[in-house]
Formats: sequence, structure tokens, C-alpha cells
Amino acid sequence: MQKQKNMKYGAVGLFLLFVLLFFALVSRFLYIEITGQAGGEVLAAKMEKKYEKKRTIEAQRGSIVDRNGEVIAEDTASYSLIAILDKDASHVEDPEKTAAELSRYIDLTEEEIYKILTKKTASGTPYQVEFGTAGRDLSNSVKLKIEKLKLPGITFNRDSKRFYPNGVFSSHLIGYVEKDPDTNETVGKLGIEKYLNEEMKETNGEVKFESDRWGLLLPNSKESVTAPKNGSKVALTLDKKIQTFLEDSM
Repeated sequence: MQKQKNMKYGAVGLFLLFVLLFFALVSRFLYIEITGQAGGEVLAAKMEKKYEKKRTIEAQRGSIVDRNGEVIAEDTASYSLIAILDKDASHVEDPEKTAAELSRYIDLTEEEIYKILTKKTASGTPYQVEFGTAGRDLSNSVKLKIEKLKLPGITFNRDSKRFYPNGVFSSHLIGYVEKDPDTNETVGKLGIEKYLNEEMKETNGEVKFESDRWGLLLPNSKESVTAPKNGSKVALTLDKKIQTFLEDSM
């Protein structure tokens, strides 16, 4: 009799516990439904943040030309070499072959490249590695040559750099630019590049769109496009031929 009584009390206790859990769960659902919040966060905003993707549309800094339209300074595409090492992605499969091939196109020895491609850290193999200054500011022609090798795990990041086709031509007048390490913006540091920096400064655009977990555009979603704004072109009264003769004479 005592055993049956204890079982009865235990069953009643379990029933009450499940009822309380049920009401707690229902209350939680109702709270989320009414307020649209969970854990102090607005769910709609969190969902929008999760599925909204942005892609930058690069603008170009204004070029500098002489009186005849000959280019003295302009932006040009450059590329940084990257190697994917994570085996969950398309990664470098043969470090020895990859090192041998890349050593033909970047200023590193085969041994130095192999060491980078087999790099280990305290937490294991990094997802990707770069090749320092030797792997940066690569021209489009070098990029195409490396791409023709079809090396697994080798990819590129696109960037832009300031190009002075005439080298040190009238360098103190033209000046130069540098990347601001905090904002990653190109800023004039001397000469015309500095004096007319605001006029030549570019503003990147962007594309916003809703995507699935793989980054593909969701059906019926709309893209929001902010157009890029290129910097203004600066035309000097300088004549490149006369200036070159003058500098050679001096």
C-alpha cells in the first residue's frame, strides 16, 4: 500500500512538472510572437543581418594627366596571391608542385614557398596563407599566367594601386599616395596628390541583397545598388615631353 501511494505521488509530481514545462514553453512562444524578441535581440533585425549580403563596387581615384591628356598617374588593378590550406575547402593538394610552379612568378624561392604552404599554428592548419610583399601588387598578366597553371587552392584578392607610368617623372610636383592603415583609404601625401586629394578621392559603391546560406540571391528579393563615384581627373598645364627634356638636361 505504501509503495502504491509513493508511486501515485510520483506520478502526480511528474504530471505537474510536465504541465509547468508546457506552460513555460507556450509562454515563451507567445512572448516571442508578441514582442518579436529573443535573448534581448530583435529577431527580424537579426534575420535581416544574417541573410543580407553586401558586395563592394570599387571606384577609381581620379587620374592626373598633362596638357595633352598623357597619363601621369592613374589607378590600376593589382592582385594578392592567396593559398587555401583548409581541407574542407578547395585547398592546395600538392605543396611541392605548387611551390615549384609559383617560384617562377613571385620573388620567393621554392623552399620558402613550400614552408608557407605547410605552415602550422598552435591551433592547427590555418584556413589560408599569404606570401608577404612578394605575393602582393601582382599585375594582371602575372595573375593570368598563374591561373593558367590551374593549381588547386591558389586564388587571388583584387585590389588597386596607384601607377606612375613615367616613374620618377616630376615626382615632387605629382607627389604620391599611401593606404591609411585604419580606414584602408588611399590618401595623397605629397604634391598634387595631396593638394587635390579631396577632388581626386573616390567613393566606393555597394550592392545589398538577400541571399541563402550559400550566398545565392533569394527568389523575389531585390538588389539595392549604390553607384560608385570616381574621383575627378586633374589636367595639368605641364607638357610631358618638354618636362622630360628639361629633367634630362638638368
